[in-house]
Parts: sequence; structure tokens; C-alpha cells
Amino acid sequence: MDARQSPKAHELLIELDRGSREPLRRQLEQKLRAGIEDGSLPDGTRLPSSRGLADQLGVSRGVVVDAYEQLTAQGFLLSHPRRAPLVCGGDMPALAPPRPPSSGRLVVSPNTPDLRLFPRRLWQLATAQVMRDLPDAALDYPRDSYGPPDLRAALAGYLSRVRRVRVESGNLILTLGFLHSLDLLCRALAARGARLVAVENPSIPEQATIISRHGLQVAPIPVDDAGMVVEELFSARADAAIVTPAHQFPLGSVLSPQRRRAMVSWAREHKTLIIENDYDAEFRYDGPPVGAIQGLAPDHTAYVGTTSKTLAPAVRLGWIAAPMQIANTIAEVQLADSGGFTGLNAQILANLMLSGAYERHVQRCRRDYRRRRDALVAALTAALPQLQALGIAGGLHLAVRLPRAANAERIVEAARADGIEIRSLSYYTKAPMDAEPGLIIGYGRLPLPSVTAFADALARAIARSDE
Repeated sequence: MDARQSPKAHELLIELDRGSREPLRRQLEQKLRAGIEDGSLPDGTRLPSSRGLADQLGVSRGVVVDAYEQLTAQGFLLSHPRRAPLVCGGDMPALAPPRPPSSGRLVVSPNTPDLRLFPRRLWQLATAQVMRDLPDAALDYPRDSYGPPDLRAALAGYLSRVRRVRVESGNLILTLGFLHSLDLLCRALAARGARLVAVENPSIPEQATIISRHGLQVAPIPVDDAGMVVEELFSARADAAIVTPAHQFPLGSVLSPQRRRAMVSWAREHKTLIIENDYDAEFRYDGPPVGAIQGLAPDHTAYVGTTSKTLAPAVRLGWIAAPMQIANTIAEVQLADSGGFTGLNAQILANLMLSGAYERHVQRCRRDYRRRRDALVAALTAALPQLQALGIAGGLHLAVRLPRAANAERIVEAARADGIEIRSLSYYTKAPMDAEPGLIIGYGRLPLPSVTAFADALARAIARSDE
């Protein structure tokens, strides 16, 4: 609703005591005044018409008219001919308007998209078409824990063509995003007797929390320029490994072909599970993306994707393409947890995928984010030539290596004092790393006109941290 519009109270919960000697008109007047005074009927609220409120309360219209006239005379209501009265509480308490976000801080989060790129018009058109054609039965409670079949079928075709994922709709389960997917996978692993899950070091901090929540242990595996050091998996005795092979988070490397093959060999030899977080796979700028590991070993890989970057986190849609035995277990634990997918959003996304609108939107975003990354690298090179950009050209963030003598935490503090919210590389480490300090810079919400100013501000923060 537009913040400038008056809230409309079409219904009011008012209890009148018909056994009381107090006239109904006076009871109603007192109840309405109390609501205005305690703020439950805030200033500016449009009350029901006298006829509408009389019908709700089961009283004559004259009772309501009399109560409204008394409150108008007392200054609690503002009345106009042929219009329902408006609460005019004056100094009475009213609901505080939402506080606008601070415009003085620049948040360069590494995993947030530019919400201004959300395809509102495409989403509206797809919503209109879905609601016009959707059968009534599709509005019912879900028939299973896998999610609407329309989106699963569309996803199976899309993932096969774009990511070389080998999956049928029966192996796809819809979720609320990556962390929900990981939670379901950890539940399934624990139910199947797993004890240890390997994670990249550094990696997404929330992973370890979710793994531990389900009684599983965490084994940090180091990452270098070729991705996860897979040979260490063979001695880790892990039952599963979470990997971001398309664009490692946060270092930005790509898992090399040799290590992909080694990871598949590890999974087959030890009968373990690869959990492939296809992080940033849609946003590769220096060449075509590499296909998913899942295509090499579909029987040993749970492939996880989401629309949080390509559309928006609020869409709350993700998916797991898993081996059938794992998919069945996930479906069971999801059903025990009352499901989770958002059915109507799934129908809208299916429409966008089948029409090709989703892919065209991703292509537009890819061009936009590439321009931001190129501008950021150029600005940092000019202002801070001592920094080293890591990883491939892709995703929504840039990892930069600082000189070994630099203190990343002091730089972060100095940057925050200048209004820049930034993270150090150490924030994402699960175990100590023998490497130079670094910073993780997100540019998904960094406007192009602000890139140079950001680089200059970061240079000042680094200079102050040495003082």
C-alpha cells in the first residue's frame, strides 16, 4: 500500500454487552474512543461506513451514526458528507512510520544482488498469465514434498541444457533456497547414518552451523587456485563434501578438471555424497561456464541451485537434484517438517523459464554485473596497485589479497568508520590459513557511479590502518 494512503478498517472487533444497562450507542462510542486512545485505531484510519459497521455489529444504523457524531464533536473523528469518518486523534499515539534505511552507509556484501534489477514487469505479466490459467486444484495443499510438477519439469529441461545436469523431474525437490536445501540434505545424511561433512576452507560460515545442528561433524578442507584440495578428502573420512566448483566462495577459483575427476573418484570409491553448490554459475564473464559436476556423477551428487542471485532472495526458491535414494529421504524429512516450497512463486518461475524470459533476464544481469566488476577492478588498480585480485571474472564479489604485513581487521574497522561495510577473508575461514590477509568486496549493489569513490575510500582506510 502507498504510505500516503489512509489505512482502511473494513472490519472492527467490538464487543457490545446487550445485557448491560449502558445504551449501545454509548458502549460503541466508548469502545471506539478507547481504540483511538490506545493506538489500535491510529490517526488517519478510515472507519467502516455507518451502514457497514451496523451490519457487522447487528445494531441499527442510528446507533452507529450517533456514536460517530459524538466522537466527531469531541474531535476524535473527522467527518465528510457521503464518506466514512476518519480517525483524527490529534496528539493520541499513532503507529510510527517505518524508518527509512540509512543512505550514509555503503554495504558491499558479497552475496547480495541488485534488487533494482528484479524483472518486475516480466514477473507481473507471468503472474497474470499463471493466475488466469491455473486450475483451482493447484491452489490446494501440496500433494507431495517435491514441489509443483510444472516447475520441476521446466527446471529439469533448463538445468540439462544450461548446466549439463542429468536429472528427471522425479529427482528434483523444490526448497526455499541454499541454506534450506543444505538443512534438508544434512537431515537426510544424519538419517542415513552419516557422521562427518567436509567443507571448503574458507567458505560460507552458515554451513558449519547447519551441519553441527544435525549432530554432524565438520572437516575443513583447504582451497587454492584450483579449488578444493580434493586429495585431502581421501584421508578426511568424510561422508559428504560441500563444494562450490563453478565459482568458489569466497576466493573465486574454479575447481580444475583434474580435481573434478578426483572428486568423482572419491565419491564412487568411498560411496560418499558430493553436495554441489552451483554458486554464481550463471555469472561467468571471461568465457563460457564449466558444466556441473553432477553431470559426471549423478548417482553420487546432490546438485543445489537457487534464484536468490538471479532474481531476488524474497522469491524464496531453490532446488536439489539428488540421487533417487537421497531424494526420497529428503522428501520424507521435508514432509515431516511441513514442506517448505512456495507453490505460486514456483508456477510463476516455471512460466518465465518456459517462455525464455528467465534466461533473457539472466543475460541482462550478466552484462550489468560484468560492467560493475570491470569498473571495480580498474578503480582498485588505479587507487591500490598493491592489491591482487583473486579468482576468475565472475559472480557478484571480488576477493583481493593484501600485502602480508597488512592488518585486514584494522582495515575493516577503518572502512566501517567511513561508512563502508566490508568483510575480511578471515571472517569466512573455519580453520587457520597460511596465506596473506585479504578482503571480500561485493559489487552486486555497488552502483557504477560509486565505484571510484569506493576505491578511494578503501585506499584511505588502508592508509589509516597503518598509522
